[in-house]
Amino acid sequence: MNTIAELEQLTVRRANLTDRVEIAAISDIVMNAFAEGVNEDLLLGWDNGQRKHSETYVACCQELVVGVVCCTVRGQKVYFGLVAVAPAVQGQHVGTRMMQSILESMSAQGRNLFTLHCHRHELIPQSLYRKLGFELMGDDSSVQYMDKTVAIRMELRR
Repeated sequence: MNTIAELEQLTVRRANLTDRVEIAAISDIVMNAFAEGVNEDLLLGWDNGQRKHSETYVACCQELVVGVVCCTVRGQKVYFGLVAVAPAVQGQHVGTRMMQSILESMSAQGRNLFTLHCHRHELIPQSLYRKLGFELMGDDSSVQYMDKTVAIRMELRR
C-alpha cells in the first residue's frame, strides 16, 4: 500500500464528513461500532450538521486516510475513545506520530489531562501509550470489552 518513504509525508488533520468511508474502512473496531448503532456523524463529532464535543482526527498519506483518532474533549480533559491504524501501515509508527501530533496540538490549547482505556491483553497499544507518556492507572470495571475482559485505564498529565 504505502512505502516508508511515502509515510514520511504523513499529515494529521481534523476529520471531515468526506472522510467517512475511509474512516469506516480502517478498522474492524469502527465497523463493529457501526453495527452496535453508533452512526458515522457521531463518530465524526457531528450532530445535525453541527460539530459537537467529540473530535475526530485522521492521519493521511498522500490524501489517503491511514489512521483515525476519536476523542471527547471537555474543558482541559481529553478522553481517547478510539485509536486505529489501517492494517497495511501498522508497525510503521503511524499511531505514534498521529497521537504525538494530537497531544501537542491539544496541549497547546491548554488541555492537560488525557485518558484512555485499553484491553489488558493488547500489549502493542499499551507500549505505544507508555512511550507517549501515559501511565497505567489500573483496572476500570466500568468498561468491559465484548469478551467480558475488564479494561485498563491509562492517563497522561501535561
